[in-house]
Amino acid sequence: GFVGGRPRRETGLRGDGPHRIITDKAILGFDPERRGAVLLSAHPGVSVDDILASTGFELEIPGEVAITPLPTEEELRLLREAIDPNGAYLH
Repeated sequence: GFVGGRPRRETGLRGDGPHRIITDKAILGFDPERRGAVLLSAHPGVSVDDILASTGFELEIPGEVAITPLPTEEELRLLREAIDPNGAYLH
């Protein structure tokens, strides 16, 4: 992540830091200036209150929260047949 909101290179770490956090409730991104987590979208049926109750860190909530789109049939096929054909992650 970002140590104290500082760029990783300032702390001697490689890479640019995280881009997204994808959970079973939401998709989070990062503010490029302050490097804090931002709620990008809530999964269908999940409220912002549910997300906040499950988050152990400060989370910026925009004025309007998008709903995460459901996967397409082709995305589901790829997940099931190419990425996880043995069902190790997808149940």
